[in-house]
Formats: sequence, C-alpha cells, structure tokens
Amino acid sequence: MITIGTLKLDLVADREPFVHDLYGRWDTFNRTSLEGIVDEILSRYDTEDELIRIESLDLDLGELEEDEFYEQFPRRLAERLDETFASYLRSKEEHPDRIAVVPIRQSWLEVFTYYMSHGYWPWLEEERLTLPELLDKLVRTSSIELSHFLREKGKALTIRKRLVFQLDDIYQERLVHVVVPSESSFINAYARFLQDSYPEIKRPEIGKNDYRNAIWIILWGYLLSQDQGYFNRKQMVTYALRELSGYYSIYFVDLLGMLTYDLDKFASTRLFMPELLSLLKDIRLETLSEKEFTKNFSLFSLEELKALLVRREKSLTFLSGYNEEQIYLIVEQVIPAESPFVIDYARALDKEKELGMLEGKAGNDFRVLKWVFIFEVILGRSGSVYSRHQFAFSVLKELAAHYNLTVMELLGYFYRTLASGLLTAYPAVRELIIALYLNAIDDSPAGISVYYPEDLKDRLACAVALSVSCARSKSIRWSSKPFRWKAISLYGMPRRWIRGKSKGVWKEGWVTSSGC
Repeated sequence: MITIGTLKLDLVADREPFVHDLYGRWDTFNRTSLEGIVDEILSRYDTEDELIRIESLDLDLGELEEDEFYEQFPRRLAERLDETFASYLRSKEEHPDRIAVVPIRQSWLEVFTYYMSHGYWPWLEEERLTLPELLDKLVRTSSIELSHFLREKGKALTIRKRLVFQLDDIYQERLVHVVVPSESSFINAYARFLQDSYPEIKRPEIGKNDYRNAIWIILWGYLLSQDQGYFNRKQMVTYALRELSGYYSIYFVDLLGMLTYDLDKFASTRLFMPELLSLLKDIRLETLSEKEFTKNFSLFSLEELKALLVRREKSLTFLSGYNEEQIYLIVEQVIPAESPFVIDYARALDKEKELGMLEGKAGNDFRVLKWVFIFEVILGRSGSVYSRHQFAFSVLKELAAHYNLTVMELLGYFYRTLASGLLTAYPAVRELIIALYLNAIDDSPAGISVYYPEDLKDRLACAVALSVSCARSKSIRWSSKPFRWKAISLYGMPRRWIRGKSKGVWKEGWVTSSGC
C-alpha cells in the first residue's frame, strides 16, 4: 500500500495563457500524469513484508517546452522518480534521516504505540485502519512485543483508559490472554462475574457502561503493575473489589456483601469457574468476620451467620459491633421459633449480672460473651433436637467455666433473684431455672450436714420449700411414710414446685400453697 502525505508541484511558466490552460485541465492532468505516474512507479517497490518510509523526495524535471509539456511531463516524471527512488534504496544507510525500511510487524507496533501514547493516529495512518483491526494484526504477529509495551507503558492511566473505552470486552479478553496467558481464563471469568453482578449493587446512579469501564480499568491497573512472577488470584480479586468500592464510595464490605450474596444461587444461572466461586466465598467469609464488618448484617446469608457464630473467636469479634437490639434480630434469624425464649434468657442473665451474680469477676465483656456462649451452644448442637433445658444448662456451664465458678453457684444466684420476685417478667425462664436447680440438687451428694433455719419444720409442714442456701437431700417422715423431698419456696407466689419420691416413684409438679 502506498501512502503519500503531500505532493507538491512547483511550476514556473513564461506565458499566462499556458497557466490558464493547465488550470482548466488540472483534474485530468493530476489523475493521469501526476498521481497516476507516481502510483505506477512506487508500486514496483511495494512489498507485503516491508514498509518503506521516505520523509521527502525532491525531483528536478528540468525545463520543458510548452508545446511538448503534456507529452513530456509524465515521461520525465517517471524516469526521475524511478531513478531517485532506486538510488535511495541502494544507499539507504547514507540517508537515514530521509528513508527507512522496516518490517511490517514493527510498523504496526509503532503505529499502535503512537496511538496509545498520543491518542491519535500518525498522519500517514489516520485513514488506514481502526484500532481493533490493528490489534488483530498485532495479536497474530507481534504478541510478545505487544505484551512488553503494555507492561512497560500500561501503568499510565491514560493508556488504560484508551484501551478500555475504545475496545469491547472481546478485545479486552484477547489482550488479557496476551499479557497473562496462563491466568487469562480466571481473570476473564472474574471480569464477567463482576459485570453480571451489576444488578446486585442496586445503585441507579451508577451507569452500567461506567461500571464496566471501571472494572476493566482497575483490572488492567493490577495486571500491568505486577511483576511477571507468581500470580496471586486472591490478591487480584480483593484488590479489584477494594478499588471498585473506593471508586464508587461504597464501603468495601458492603460491596463485597452485595456482589457475593447467595453465590450458589447466582452462579446456578450462569457458567462460572468453580475456582472463582470458591475463592469469592473464602474472601467473603474471611472479610465479613474481620473488625471492618458492616452494621448491615442482612448482607449475610443464614449459613454464613451460623458459620461465624459457631466459632468463638470469630463470634466474639463479630458480635462486638452490634448492640443488644441488633443481636436480637440475629437471634430471630438464626433460631426463629425459640427466639423469644432465648432473648428472655439473655435478658435474665444480664439482670443477674446487674444484681451482683458475677461481682468482681465479670466486666463489660459479659454483654457480648453471654451471646457468644448462647450462639455456640445453639449452633454447636445443630444435629440434635433443641431442648430448652439442655440449652440453658449448657450456657450456665460455659459461663461457670469461664468465670471459675460452679453451675450450682450460678443457680444459687438465680434462686435469690427468683425468691425476691425480680424475674417475674420472664416466666418461662423462671420455671426453667427452678427445674434446673431441682435437677442439680437431685444429682448432688446425699448425707451432707447442712444448717437449717429454726422455722424449717414449720415451713415443711406447710409444704413450703427450703431456700437454696439450706436445701439438701434428707430422709424424713411425711404422713408416716418415708419420703425424700426436694422443694423450693417462691415467696409471694400462690403456688410451689414440689419434687419427691414415695414408694420408689419420683413425683414433681406445681401445688397450691396451703398458707402458714
């Protein structure tokens, strides 16, 4: 292909009529005797493998008679052009500033680098091809050189923007394969995932095309800034998400939560690499359990919440960022059917702590710690049937172990509160604590000498139970029959819980007090 920038004819004539005549014939003369001759001669030197560049070529055609001008001019032009051009080619080393012969491959790369660096085509190439056409040629013939250029110059934001704004996703993915061939499948899959996740962001002010451009600019920023060593997939994925969150002023964890919520369901409608989905899940779980978590726990799926709360260290970090009301919402999500009881139980524990149950032992960490134990007990027994009795007792065991107490001591604190009528707001918890205490008494060693108040016999006669401080296993006579009793008196209450053994059979239940 022959391209001529400027063709200039410098003609001096003696007579004005000749000049007027040439002006009238100019269109035909230019086509047949000027441009036509130049194309014919230069085409003899045109090849597919080389590009010949000549900065300028001056030809002196000498003097021509007016009456022979139209006949002699094309002949003289052809002779001088052929002679001068051939001379330049034979001695091109002597005229490096005037002529250069370069391979076509090198020429395409130079045109591409010029356009990427300046934003416009060299004047010889501006009507020759488009950027996609040029890239097609470079990918086929000069992929290594193209990769070197992108890695060297692509760190500049202007170059990355030109690549992204003027090339569609097909060409972006082809270029990724040129730059990082071994990881191109993963990178391109990640770019498609981010674009397909656009509806999950639910931010109408973010245009879809602008979002697409931001993704590729950020990905190229990472790829072209890395050394050609080990490629870290996890680092790239996290980097892109953090940059996107900064670009759109969205909290990183919020963006991560929106894009990766319910990945399995999202991926079921699309074809994604299993490695990518697995990596996204890992990043989501790790990040959402860090200290930089979001207050919007609705971004967590139920399984993710359970995975966080069942592990003590992560649960403690996670729950520290929520107040009691927010944790109640989490309880309702994790164990909806039993959430009222669990919440009341937690409130009762708080009440006991306020009344001095753990005086000198528990500090401000108790508020979160009790929830850590509660969730650990609930979720740690996911394979078994939920039991309020087992749940409440297990939480007390965890608290007792943590604060170096016994379960019986904690139950004793609870009993004093019950006897004072301070837990009337939580009837289900009150009855359960009584049952726990009776079971604990039942399992305690018999025959222990315990001091009883003076009015013990009178209270027993009235079917009023002992306080927790003096209740122990005893063999006494009740209506002339051997009877092993356990009872608790709830002062101010119209009924009492009685548990006893008669004729080898244990019996228990609430009875109406007879009054003393």
